[in-house]
Amino acid sequence: MTTPTIQWQYIPASRPNNLTHTQILESIKRAMNEWNNALKGIVNFNQGDKNCRLALIFDHIDTVTHPDRIGECRETPKGWEIAFNIKEKWNVGGWRKLLGVGYTLGSTVLHEIGHVLDLPHSDDPSFIMFPEYNEQLKLNKKEIADYRKFLIDN
Repeated sequence: MTTPTIQWQYIPASRPNNLTHTQILESIKRAMNEWNNALKGIVNFNQGDKNCRLALIFDHIDTVTHPDRIGECRETPKGWEIAFNIKEKWNVGGWRKLLGVGYTLGSTVLHEIGHVLDLPHSDDPSFIMFPEYNEQLKLNKKEIADYRKFLIDN
């Protein structure tokens, strides 16, 4: 059986002032590699072109309806779109993370990709699919096993 591939593309239309497009793309790539390693043989994420099924962009998020939302996963006629709130402060790790400045982009990518995979929110705060923000950049062994089982069973 062939492993399904989800093509993704970062669309650099806008960005937060404190990050370069290169930093953003590298952070997204690390998150996609984390999912690829965790879900090997089940699904594969590859960077693609403009005809991709999954687009990652910085955009304005509806914070009136969802005041705590920093990112969201949207299903569109062409596929999925993950948007990150352009108004928030973001970081890609390192000293900014240590100082507590902004949200970590990689952890938000990991969480939103979980929604693309239709993973449910978790009650376990150590899981990336916990509904509240965390700075997790790696999936732990238990959650990988749980996510693999969920995807195989569904």
